[in-house]
Order: sequence, then structure tokens, then C-alpha cells
Amino acid sequence: MQHRHTETEAPDGTVYVDHRFTLPEALADPARVGVRFSVPPEFTHVRWFGLGPHENYPDRRSGALTGIWGGVPDDLAYLVPQDFGLRTGCRWFELVAPSEGIALRITADAPQTVNCSATWHTDDDLFTARDQTELVRRDFLTVHVDASTRGLGTASCGPDVLPQYRIPAGTHRLRYWMSVRVLSQ
Repeated sequence: MQHRHTETEAPDGTVYVDHRFTLPEALADPARVGVRFSVPPEFTHVRWFGLGPHENYPDRRSGALTGIWGGVPDDLAYLVPQDFGLRTGCRWFELVAPSEGIALRITADAPQTVNCSATWHTDDDLFTARDQTELVRRDFLTVHVDASTRGLGTASCGPDVLPQYRIPAGTHRLRYWMSVRVLSQ
């Protein structure tokens, strides 16, 4: 996969980020196309304006409502470790550090929305653990911001992901504003 990005800082300190991913046919249909980063442990809460209040994936969104939602990253862990907690259709997503009085906000470049998740575990942690007892909370929060996320399907008891919920080869764009917001008292 080829990935190019630019960052442009605005006079008010917000940063406009533009990612362009080129996915060749040989790598079509990955789990996600986007970016991953980590933030310090002071960021203990998340808030978003998008689909919620529960997790939702591209092929499991019909029961989700658009609104402003919030919680802690630990809220939606599964019994068997695996990727969890995705929020789709986010107009913005915040990582909140109440002890510091700040929030890191990612605002999608409209009309695009983004898919986001945050967990105290790395992707490798979730992939290699067979049980929740094998997971150790990291001292950082792993955050995913995706341009495209593959649906889940029902492969354990039915068909795989339907074609419209797969990620095709080609160019995928992810554009957003990143800013730090001071929490009101």
C-alpha cells in the first residue's frame, strides 16, 4: 500500500491532515484503511458526534443513532480478545484528558465522516491473546482513525462480508482537522 499525507497548520493552531492511501488489487479488502497513533494515559475518556451509543461497524449500523456520545475505552471489551469499539459516521471524535483539562479533537472534513476506536491494547495484543486474562492494560491509548473499515459479516455462522462492505483496491482519502480543546469548568 502506498500512503502519502500532508499536514497544514492553521493560524489558530489546528492542523489539517490529508491522507491518500493507494491500495493495490493484491491487498484489496484489508480490515481497515486509516491511521493508528497513541496518546498518553491521561486521555481516559472518549466523546464523539456520530453513530452510537454502542459500537457499530459498516454492516452493523441500523440500530445506531446519530448523536453526541461518550464513555471510557474499556466499556466494550469482548470476552474473546479482538478488535472492538468502532464508532462509524463520526463528524468528530475526542480523546479527553479530564485531569489535564483538555481534549484532542479530530474533526472530519465534511462531508466525509471517519470511523474511530480507542483501546488500552495494541493490535498485536488483541491478535495474540486468547482470553481477557492475557491482556495487560498498556500505559497509552491506541487510537484508530479510518477512512474505510471492513464490515464484520457473519462468517462464524453464515456468509462472509457482503461485497458492499468490503474495502476495494484503489485510492482512499482520509481528511480531518486535529485540534486541542480546553475543557470548560
